[in-house]
Amino acid sequence: MMKKIMCVLALCGCAGLSAVASTASLESGFKKPADEYKPWTWWHWMNGHVTRESITRDLEEMKRSGLGGFGLWNTHEGIPKGPVKYGTPEWWELVEHTMNEAERLGLFMEIFNCAGWSATGAPFVTPEMAMQEVAWTEARFNGPGKAKIQLTVPKAVLGLERDMKKNPKINQRYYMPRKGLEGCFRDLAVFAVPSIPKGEKPRTLKNWREKAGFAKLAGYMNPDKLKIPKSQLIRQDQVIDLSEYMNADGFLEWEAPAGEWTILRMGYQPTGRGNHPAAHGGRGLEIDKMSAAAMDFYWEHFLSRVVRLAGDRAGTVFQNILCDSYEAGHQNWTAGFDQKFIDRHGYDLKKVLPILTGRVIQSPEYTERVLWDYRKLISDMIVGNYYGRMQENCAKAGVKFASEPYGRYGNANDFDMAGKVDIPTCEWWANLKQQDRIGEARLVASAAHTYGRKVVSSEAFTGSPKRIFESHPGGIKVQGDYFMAQGVNKFCFHTWAHDPYEQAPGLGLGTYGSRFDSRNTWWPYVGDFLEYLARNQYMLQQGKFVGDVVCYAGEDAPLKSGHLYRGGHILKDLPYSYDYSMCNTEILMQLTVKKGRLLTKNGSDFGVLQLPHSPWMSVEVLKKVEELLKAGAVISGAKPASAPGNTAKAERDQFAALTKRIWGAANGRKVKSNQYGQGVIYWGEPLSNILKKHGIAPDFSFSVVGTQKLGKTMYPGVGIDFIHRQVGADEVYFLSNQHAVTKTVKARFRVSGKVPELWFPDSGEICKLSATPSGSEHTEIELKFGPNEAYFVVFRDPSVATATKPAPWSKKEQQIADLSSDWNLNFSNGGSASMAQLQSWTKLDKLKYHSGTATYQKTFALTKQQLAKADEMLIDLGQVDVIAEVKVNGKNCGIAWKPPYRVNIANALRAGENKVEVTVANLWVNRLIGDQRFKDDHVWTTETGSTASGMGLKKIPDWVLNNSERPVKDRTAFYAWKWDHINSKKPLLSSGMLGPVKLIAR
Repeated sequence: MMKKIMCVLALCGCAGLSAVASTASLESGFKKPADEYKPWTWWHWMNGHVTRESITRDLEEMKRSGLGGFGLWNTHEGIPKGPVKYGTPEWWELVEHTMNEAERLGLFMEIFNCAGWSATGAPFVTPEMAMQEVAWTEARFNGPGKAKIQLTVPKAVLGLERDMKKNPKINQRYYMPRKGLEGCFRDLAVFAVPSIPKGEKPRTLKNWREKAGFAKLAGYMNPDKLKIPKSQLIRQDQVIDLSEYMNADGFLEWEAPAGEWTILRMGYQPTGRGNHPAAHGGRGLEIDKMSAAAMDFYWEHFLSRVVRLAGDRAGTVFQNILCDSYEAGHQNWTAGFDQKFIDRHGYDLKKVLPILTGRVIQSPEYTERVLWDYRKLISDMIVGNYYGRMQENCAKAGVKFASEPYGRYGNANDFDMAGKVDIPTCEWWANLKQQDRIGEARLVASAAHTYGRKVVSSEAFTGSPKRIFESHPGGIKVQGDYFMAQGVNKFCFHTWAHDPYEQAPGLGLGTYGSRFDSRNTWWPYVGDFLEYLARNQYMLQQGKFVGDVVCYAGEDAPLKSGHLYRGGHILKDLPYSYDYSMCNTEILMQLTVKKGRLLTKNGSDFGVLQLPHSPWMSVEVLKKVEELLKAGAVISGAKPASAPGNTAKAERDQFAALTKRIWGAANGRKVKSNQYGQGVIYWGEPLSNILKKHGIAPDFSFSVVGTQKLGKTMYPGVGIDFIHRQVGADEVYFLSNQHAVTKTVKARFRVSGKVPELWFPDSGEICKLSATPSGSEHTEIELKFGPNEAYFVVFRDPSVATATKPAPWSKKEQQIADLSSDWNLNFSNGGSASMAQLQSWTKLDKLKYHSGTATYQKTFALTKQQLAKADEMLIDLGQVDVIAEVKVNGKNCGIAWKPPYRVNIANALRAGENKVEVTVANLWVNRLIGDQRFKDDHVWTTETGSTASGMGLKKIPDWVLNNSERPVKDRTAFYAWKWDHINSKKPLLSSGMLGPVKLIAR
């Protein structure tokens, strides 16, 4: 029965943007979200430490807590080998047990496509199926004369010394052993080129290694204005192919003409990159990302077996195959690439192959153009043969492909990669202000908005090692709200590390992860936070995104999304009162114009098209720009300087004619626009002016009431971030106060003729709002936000807007009692204390290192008259570090998990004496600090296989494996990583309920 229910849910989810929630179903779905809208967690099996019993225990706890599903990973990351080897029959039996238990419990699941998290690799991947790179050796010869030279081949796995950390010992994490890859070099050609005169410093293009595909450059690869001396400029006729003069053993005999020659033996070989950090039994070579055959080979050897194991649960219980952000390094060749290059670009790359060694042939411009063609083909092959092929194979299997389609390494255009993903996914790290993560969030949200994908998933709150164990629901909420305003609508927590043992906090993902698992101190109280996220995720997966600008990312390859976001903007001249999406070339080519709006085929529509800040633009793209202009589009962008690549004269002439017609007399200075067909293109005009000229008013704006100091926000912005979705006839705005203080604002929405309601995702309550029409297009509303509060403003037709409850800020509050003094505390470790005045546990000498819970108790009296003062009676706990559960007269009244730490206790109060109990959980940090005072009963090693700072366990202690008595009884916590900054001198973190505690009638 559960299988049938999940099948129905999955089919409903597949309906995407075409399935618009009715007004009634929108409200009911918000109040009680279905399982498909609940947040997930990633679930890491740590290097074979896994049992059937512990699998069941974890999954049952996930279900109890309110999680909707999980992603299964297999890693080691500093954890010693466990009893279950990856890929063995025992391991497969445990995967099957996991699927069975997920089905029994009504949980959804996905699986990472290989062991580790780098990309896609396994022990069965052969060198021929592995990632390849161009490699060469050099020899010098002075002519004239007979050259007789034994040409050597490059050392295998060059990246061990050259790339990443440039340290062979550390780089063992990323690369397979050199010995196993010797003899894999394949010749392409042998060349003689003029040598650089002795004494001269070699002149190369700026970032030549990145431009030749040996690394990934952050932003657009602008052409170098290099002036190169004639002595180093190689004419094309000076590139002499000597391949016929080298025998099978690499011995060259050649009658050299006069001159100083460098002989290049060029070919390709495996990069040597392995999947990391793989569980034992799972490590091998990364597959060739430019080869569809390699992808199919991997699918047949591993992923098809996963799908077969799922059986008819594929697409229901087992929903996705997942790839992480691309972390497998560069690749710039594959078998047959030279012929593919001819087919694509119409000329032979091998004739100028020495360009890939950093040499400049013909001219810097010619070299740049050849390298552009080279990189573009590499990117397109990775996009099509790796990402695209994975998506195709998943579709045939009845599952979806989820991926973080970006990476700091690699050779592809992130925006093209994102187009080949069913569930585009991003990440952000808890408590870190990483601006590139905003660009990545915009990338994946844009893919969903333009391709019509329903879900924008995330690796949410990855833990920073420097803030280990410091994440908790109230502390990370505002960061999550921010990313929801960027377009994310599904959270997969990073992470739940599986641990079959009975010692907390237990095994972790090495130094990483925010510890979203049942061994964390605050986990028993996480349910309200998960419900808050589920309501948000439900609302943000409905309808379609509303934006005003679509920004074309461009044709450059590679292109990293995260580095386009700098200084708080991707579009610097677009006010925060408008929203936008990015798009790739595929989406650009699908755009049509209707009544001046740019329509995507399956997603949203926009008012203005922004062209990229790139000197390149192909003739194909220019033709599309011209077509859109003729049809009435509004476009913004500078006139490009050239078509990219090594173009023929006919194409250059086409480029010149197109740009002349499109931009006309516009020059970006005195003349800033050109009317063309029914449309207009702007150059040098701010987007804010363009939108105003075309009657596109701000979608959401506000002004703060009062002059209070608001403080700083974590991310750039104006203090309230928003996202707007259109759900049938309803206009849905999600608003997030990014300030940690209460504030009142006068808000202005681009909606008219509808009734606004206030939808609270933390409680499910819906309240009415008072609004004032503002002109024919806008509605003004005065709104009040608590510290870091977020909620929805939903505009509905008057006939269906039924809310009658007033907004909470419209009610007067009156303090009934001050409960800040005389509390008795009972700690979960057996300790107790009395507090005349509330203070942090760290002030209690014998309990200052306590991590866990303490229950505060006191009694107070109320009269019937006091009880009758209001409908709501709130207990305001003041400062709480970090989460609290409130009971009154034995009745559980709720969880206080975020500021303001308030719970409505009206239904539990009575006239006369009342007993209140507040159970507070703090963080693990203080106990970890306290344990550093005692002798260690862990054996640590720096040989962890990780590049992270700190040490891992050399072995799991016997007392942990056997659940027996601990040798050092003064120690409390068991953990599997030793952090440099966690020591006895580290300041303790405030813990407990600090108040003031007040009883408030409202």
